[in-house]
Amino acid sequence: MRSMLGIKGRVTVRVLGEDGRVRRYRANLLQKIFGLPGKAMQSVHHNVVTRQGEAIIVDAMDSYPDLVKPERDSGYMQIGSGWNGKNTKHQKRCNKPIAIKEFSTSPTVWYYLDDEDDDGEEPNLVRYRATFKQGELVANGINECCILNGNDDEALSFAYAQITPALNVAKNDMLDIVWEIQILGQ
Repeated sequence: MRSMLGIKGRVTVRVLGEDGRVRRYRANLLQKIFGLPGKAMQSVHHNVVTRQGEAIIVDAMDSYPDLVKPERDSGYMQIGSGWNGKNTKHQKRCNKPIAIKEFSTSPTVWYYLDDEDDDGEEPNLVRYRATFKQGELVANGINECCILNGNDDEALSFAYAQITPALNVAKNDMLDIVWEIQILGQ
C-alpha cells in the first residue's frame, strides 16, 4: 500500500523598518511614473523538509522518541547567502551561514495527526518564528534559511528553504521569519 502522507511548507521572510512596517525597495521608473511604491522587501517561498527532518517527524510518532524536535527551547533558524539549488533534501546547514537565532517567544505548535482537531487551527500545522531585532543583524544577500533542532555540531536540519529575492538587512532593520509546515495525510 502506498503512503498518502505528504508534507508541505511555506517560509515568509520580511525586512521590517524602525516603524515595524515591511520595508520597500526604491520604486523603479515605471512605478515612479504611476506613483506606485517599490516592491516589498519580503520573500514567500516553499521549503523542503530535509531527510533529517523526515527522520525527526517519524521519530516524533514513536511512544519514546529519541530525536529532539525543533521547539522553542531547542529550535533555531539559521540564515545564509549560499543558495545553490543543489541537493536541498540533504542540506544539513546553510551553505554559507551568516547568523543563527533561537525561536522567538511566539508559541511553537506541534499538532499530531488526528481527525478531531476543531480548535479553528489548521490541522497538523507547525509554525516557527524567529526575529532578529534592530542592531542584531547587518547582512547582504540573504538567500537561504534552515531550521535546526539545536545550536551545536550535533544539531539536525529539519527544513531548508530558498529566500528569493535575496534580502539585505541594515542596522536599523529587523528580520522576521515565519515558517509553516503542514503534514498532510489520510
